[in-house]
Amino acid sequence: MALRLFGAAPSVEALVRAESRRGKIEVSQMRSFGLITHVGGGKYRPSTPSGVVSDLSPGFQYQVAHTLFMLLRTIRNNMSVPEKRNRLIERFAEVPDLPIECADEFREFAKQQGSLLLQTVNDWMESKRAIRAHRQRTKTTVAGIHVYAYLGDGVMKPSRRARLSKPSSSPWS
Repeated sequence: MALRLFGAAPSVEALVRAESRRGKIEVSQMRSFGLITHVGGGKYRPSTPSGVVSDLSPGFQYQVAHTLFMLLRTIRNNMSVPEKRNRLIERFAEVPDLPIECADEFREFAKQQGSLLLQTVNDWMESKRAIRAHRQRTKTTVAGIHVYAYLGDGVMKPSRRARLSKPSSSPWS
């Protein structure tokens, strides 16, 4: 839904105030980071269903610190909870030898699948949120999921098998 930028609800500013306990990101930063897009008539909407960190401004430094804090909190929780069913997801999928020519394909696939996962989880969480009028009577907690993809630097050593099967270029062979 497109909203005006500033002012009382419904506006982007009111949403940021309502959703951010610490208010670390400013509405003007959201525009400059490309998180929201002007759609005409003084209205704005999200540019994408998820944000991408591209600058370590103070707002994003907070996000990075918060992400690391929540990861460590998840790990601590999982180590201290004896019942597996009460543990949170803390997994990764990785291969040590993805062909470098597949890097762009992986990047696009990870974006698509990550966006789909985030949208699905976000829709579910939004459907379960406490209604504001009942928040005083309902216990709540922060819940979320963080997704990121990574690629190595592209410098790879040949496998041992490749080194052994490669013809030697030594003049002494």
